[in-house]
Amino acid sequence: MRSYTFLIRSETDYRLANDEKAPLLPFGMENTTDGFERVSRFINQFSHLTDDQVSPRYSYGELRLRRLNWLIRILGIKVTYFHMHGEWGTVFMDMLAPLVAIFAVLSIFLAAMQVGLAVDPSISTYTVICYWFSVIVLLATGTASFGFLGVMVGVYIYQQVFAYKMYKQSSPEAKAKMRSGVI
Repeated sequence: MRSYTFLIRSETDYRLANDEKAPLLPFGMENTTDGFERVSRFINQFSHLTDDQVSPRYSYGELRLRRLNWLIRILGIKVTYFHMHGEWGTVFMDMLAPLVAIFAVLSIFLAAMQVGLAVDPSISTYTVICYWFSVIVLLATGTASFGFLGVMVGVYIYQQVFAYKMYKQSSPEAKAKMRSGVI
């Protein structure tokens, strides 16, 4: 409620907050002639609150769900805090974009090393560095590719086992209504 006191300071702010496309006010706050006065009287009760009187969780800012999911994964608490995707295809597409970006950057590095090796092969230290870096990049790219493929196969197998367990637990009436074996 204290946030509304900062957001709605004039009748224009009230109209914007009560817009049909993106309403900020609850549905009970109709856009009537005395609506702004009623809302102002109500939210002004909360305008005297100080930062110390507000819950401390609001002092830290907003943590987006995608970042919270990554934090939960990094800490190893569980796979995700809240599932944002309804299908695994979107999850894999989210994982694929950073891998493609890394692959593009490493491809540029390797191309630059090839040019460097072709131009001046007399510097032996540079030649050794280029050789081992290219070997490491090839191993990392292969490992990431097989890891990504392993995750996809693992998720597919997990989903099939889960579907089979749910099918076995379902009632005979529910099984009769199913058109396929996957739930």
